[in-house]
Amino acid sequence: MFIRSLAPFVPFATSSAISIIVRNALDRASVDNPNMRGAYLLRHSAATDMLRSGATLDTVGALLRHRSPETTTIYAKVDTTMDRTCTMSMSSDVQRYVAIKQGLGYKFAEQARMLRNYAAFAEESGDVYVVTDRAIAWAGMATSVHRSREWLGVVRQFAVAMKAEDDRNQIPPRDAFGRGRRPRPRPHILSPDDIGKIMQAALSAPPVASITPHTYHYLFGLLATTGLRASEAIALCDTDITQDGLVIRETKFRKSRLVPIDASTRRALKQYRSLRELLGGPDPHVFVLSNGKPPDRSTISRTFIKLVRQVGLRGPRGEKGPRLHDLRHSFAVRSLEQCSGDRASINRHMLALSTYLGHACLSDTYWYLEATPVLKRQIAERTEAFAKGGAK
Repeated sequence: MFIRSLAPFVPFATSSAISIIVRNALDRASVDNPNMRGAYLLRHSAATDMLRSGATLDTVGALLRHRSPETTTIYAKVDTTMDRTCTMSMSSDVQRYVAIKQGLGYKFAEQARMLRNYAAFAEESGDVYVVTDRAIAWAGMATSVHRSREWLGVVRQFAVAMKAEDDRNQIPPRDAFGRGRRPRPRPHILSPDDIGKIMQAALSAPPVASITPHTYHYLFGLLATTGLRASEAIALCDTDITQDGLVIRETKFRKSRLVPIDASTRRALKQYRSLRELLGGPDPHVFVLSNGKPPDRSTISRTFIKLVRQVGLRGPRGEKGPRLHDLRHSFAVRSLEQCSGDRASINRHMLALSTYLGHACLSDTYWYLEATPVLKRQIAERTEAFAKGGAK
């Protein structure tokens, strides 16, 4: 339908030619729009005009042939002169923001929960845009200063995204609750005897004569011998146990890896799977409880702490002591302790261990060197020997 006015009289090769024509026409008409300068300005203008005339977002999306309703909502946001009731509520903004984050590959589950809670709190006060004072007041309701910083940080990122669409959104300051960082909890390194006591105690976990005690027994053993994250072990399915090791799929950083296992670990898994066939039910996950479903991490963590107290490795409620994640810490530290002293071996070992544990950064693995007294003593001894001209 549309062809060039000058020879050759053919259709336009690309859309850029149309954008140039529109841009030149806007310049001649002295129309200045700092946010948009091409042919897309006409599309946006048509969309917002339809919304002003009472068309629904679904109608506009159908006319513009949008694949997703989320795309159409942008037009309701760019026209800041429109009444807010025609556009979006803060809860809808949160829903759209979360969808974008998760569409980019982020799990964003905890952050989504925080933002929904914030939106409900803000809407109770009649807010339709992010208001700094309200965000700080909401974050201040957290149980600790650290949690307040975390809550406000999540809202702040949301506010940055919303302000890009509408200047009436305010961006809370980063340091409203200080700039401190939460220190990593000190690891409690468990000895093989300690782990054995915990595994044995797990066999008495209720309900008796069910798969549950055996699940905890073998699950804790697997965590101690492989250093897996609890969430990774829970997610294991029968098909993930292969001749080459355990296939860990889509883990903390959306990565998959293969974890080789020792022959003794393979035998233990075979024993558990035999019991599982008799008592566990049809669920494809390796580890299940008496209800036939896999346990969640919080249930496992509570059971672990209860068993640790039972065997005398942790004091009463309120006292710090070994946690479920310390099985992973203990595995990493025992592995590093067995490394030979020359630098080349240490570098190779650290890289291999970082890969095995699924760390995103090698620095996360080096943290064990500074967090464990035994390893710090070994480092000090070798540093002293090096300074005296001894071992290199």
